[in-house]
Amino acid sequence: MSLRLLVLDAYAPEGRAELRAGGCTEAGELYARVLRELRPLLNLECPTVTGEALGDRLSDDGYVDRAVIRPFSEPVRERGALVALFGSLAPRGAILKRSAADPKLFEHEGRAVVFTSPEDLAARIDDPDLDVHPDDILVLQNAGPTSPSGMPEAGYLPIPAKLARAGVRDMLRISDARMSGTAFGTVVLHVAPEPGPGALLAAGKTMDAAPDVGKTRKRSKAEEKERKRREADVRNLRSRKLRPLKKRAEELEARIGVLEGEQKERTTSLEDPEVYGNDERRFALLAELQTAQDKLEELTERWAGVSEELEAAEAELLALTGHVDT
Repeated sequence: MSLRLLVLDAYAPEGRAELRAGGCTEAGELYARVLRELRPLLNLECPTVTGEALGDRLSDDGYVDRAVIRPFSEPVRERGALVALFGSLAPRGAILKRSAADPKLFEHEGRAVVFTSPEDLAARIDDPDLDVHPDDILVLQNAGPTSPSGMPEAGYLPIPAKLARAGVRDMLRISDARMSGTAFGTVVLHVAPEPGPGALLAAGKTMDAAPDVGKTRKRSKAEEKERKRREADVRNLRSRKLRPLKKRAEELEARIGVLEGEQKERTTSLEDPEVYGNDERRFALLAELQTAQDKLEELTERWAGVSEELEAAEAELLALTGHVDT
């Protein structure tokens, strides 16, 4: 779809125009005027929320500053603003906003400077002693939807202060986070699975990054076979190990909880004068307590074994996907 769409507007970050310069006083007007130019690609009979057909809503052309909103036949760029990327760092894909990126960085090789969290990024990015160079690739991990930070707009990694002072304006940046739609730069976002095999990167390791922005990249047979094998391993791990183990652990926890409650009731009953003063009832209750205690210890031991297996399975999943199911 991105290869079929065009970039028609020159608003930031694609251009430098302001909203009013295009003859628009509200954002809704901008979208309507861009849609009018995209009419050849739209289903104009589609109903809108007003009940009118989309074509009727877009019939009034009005004034358009062609220096800002270009006609369909003369786009700012002939390919769409976004492109989906796939590779060893993002087996399930990532997103690059190529319209805001520097074409010089579309194929690039450099050292990976890795930040393990937004907090790590904030603590070190402007450190004058940070080992970073203009040709390095900045990588941010653990900033996706399942991270403690909950996928903040942290994908727009700032240029390290010492490089910015030296005049560096853009670097290739990769993360599982998101960023503002108005941000500029060569930033690969939404890396999946998070933090992906990129979690294995260490600072200083050389990596290749070649966002194929002109055409769809075809995986080699070996890459495709490896991807399918990893996905099958993950499915089998979840269905044959993780889910059964979690279910067993939950069942054992429930049974242990019931037994602990019954033991508390028996212990309370022993304090009852009628029971305490009746040897037969007291001895019978003590026997029940001992039997239940033995059973409780057995269940607790089984639960500990299942928990150990579950922990090992989660470590296996972490190695395959870069994260653990929650």
